[in-house]
Amino acid sequence: MNWRPYEPERDRQAAHRIWYETGWLQLDRPGGFEATSTAGRAIVSELDGQPECLVLCAAGSLRDLREELPFSGVNAVTTSRVGRRQGLAGRLTARAVALEAEA
Repeated sequence: MNWRPYEPERDRQAAHRIWYETGWLQLDRPGGFEATSTAGRAIVSELDGQPECLVLCAAGSLRDLREELPFSGVNAVTTSRVGRRQGLAGRLTARAVALEAEA
C-alpha cells in the first residue's frame, strides 16, 4: 500500500471526489471537508497514482479531575469506489493510528 501525507493543493480534488462518492460532501458546500481536513493529520493511500482512501485524525486532550490526558481520534475514514474491497481503509487507518501513537 502506498501512502503519504495529504497535500491540499495536490489532493483536494480527489479528496472532494471521495467524500462526494461516500455522501459526506455536497459539491456546493465543501466547508465541512476543509474544516475537518485541516484539524490534524491527514494521510492518503494511492492506487495508480490517484488518492483513493483518506484518513483524518485530530489530537486533543481530556481532563480527568486535575490531570490532562492526551488523545488522538480518527475523525474520518473514506474510500472511493475504486478503492473499496482492496483493504485500503483498514490498512490506512492502522497506519494513521501508528503515526498518531508515535507523535
